Amino acid sequence: MGNVKSRRFGIAMKWFLGTFVVILTVLSALVVLVVFAVRNSYYSTVESVLKSYMRTQPVRTILASRNDDARFNEAAASFTENFSSADMTEVWVIDRYGSVVASTSGFIVRGENMPDYNAALTSGSLGKWTGRNSGGEKIMAITSMLPYTGDTSGGAIRYMVSMEAIDSQINRIALMLVFLLFAVMLLVAVSGIFFIRSIVIPVRKINESAQKLASGDYRTEIDLRHGNDELGDLVDAFNSMARAVGAADRMKNDFISTVSHELRTPLTAIKGWAETIRSSGGDREVVQRGMEVINDESERLEVMVEDLLDFSRMESGRMQLRLSDIDGIAELDECILAMSDRAKKEGVTLITEESELPAPIRGDAVRVRQVFMNIIDNAFKYTESGGSLTVTAKVGGDSLTVSFADTGVGIPENYLPHVKEKFFKANMSAGGAGIGLAVCDEICRLHGGKLDIQSVYGSGTTVTVTLPLKKQN
Repeated sequence: MGNVKSRRFGIAMKWFLGTFVVILTVLSALVVLVVFAVRNSYYSTVESVLKSYMRTQPVRTILASRNDDARFNEAAASFTENFSSADMTEVWVIDRYGSVVASTSGFIVRGENMPDYNAALTSGSLGKWTGRNSGGEKIMAITSMLPYTGDTSGGAIRYMVSMEAIDSQINRIALMLVFLLFAVMLLVAVSGIFFIRSIVIPVRKINESAQKLASGDYRTEIDLRHGNDELGDLVDAFNSMARAVGAADRMKNDFISTVSHELRTPLTAIKGWAETIRSSGGDREVVQRGMEVINDESERLEVMVEDLLDFSRMESGRMQLRLSDIDGIAELDECILAMSDRAKKEGVTLITEESELPAPIRGDAVRVRQVFMNIIDNAFKYTESGGSLTVTAKVGGDSLTVSFADTGVGIPENYLPHVKEKFFKANMSAGGAGIGLAVCDEICRLHGGKLDIQSVYGSGTTVTVTLPLKKQN
């Protein structure tokens, strides 16, 4: 089957690395950013609520008694008892010695770590801290220092809120986002796998079929229903190519077989008559007849070789014209004159209907005669004795139109679209390599004209050559 290049990554792996991983990374980063944004939003809201208590809760009684410890303690107890949001917020009142003298819970507080209080002492105003207290509960605490006079601290008020419920809510949001991420990635993976399979499987089949085609199996075709998309177009194009290559291979084999047969026939005749002449003892009549046959078969070989050379030039794009000013009618007359003896010999009536007007053409005289001669030769091959060939030449407008209508066997309708193809022969028993009409069609095209063929099977064929006239200045 041919060598397949080793590859490190297939299409599926390239898609996974190039698409799935990128989407997963981007969405994961987005989830993290959203979670952090939600957390910051919740925490900022709690902090704002705690700070609002400092502005709304009356602390005048505490301030008035900040230099009298007994009165301070009484005012602190009254403040905590009357705190309006005690169900959600814990409040401690701290005296000027750093001891908690009152709390909304009513419990005595000793030895509690208060980083926010220490920060407030340092700054002289506010201190904030988020962490776990001695009981293991996560809280947010903000301490506000009371104004003081002289060197004596006026005490502080500490506001605390439990963050457990908030963290639970944030965790639920995070889990929901992770689940959503998982669902999205699952959807991406499923759709990606379906998409990749819709590409990889056809590509794999195309690759396998291409290897079979490369190994010489020209009957291979891809049986794949892929819809009206680019891969469907590729599959259709590959199947068309496989059929074309198969047809070309069959035509090549037919061509080789035909050429071999066509070469063998004249070579056998030449060799046979050469042996006959050598053993004839110099019989003049035998020698004369043998030389005529050898000459005819040599000319036949020459025509075949010229056709092959023309085909080679046509395939390689090296067919060139030696242009000059010629008369298309005059070139046609020469061809008809050259073939008139053959027409009489084969019993074919040659009828001509020509325009009296000249047909000035800028073309290659040799190639134009080659087209006319080839068409007349084909007409004689497929027309039995007693039939006719009518050649009609008309000059009109800006072109010369020459039609060759014979009464031969005709061409089957299903063969008609292929008669100008290379190596194609509608009748394998007829002579020739099957490239004459293809060469004629190319010559007409190089002159800016065209060659058309119409035929009715069993009634005859009409070949029409159209060549542009030389423009008059």
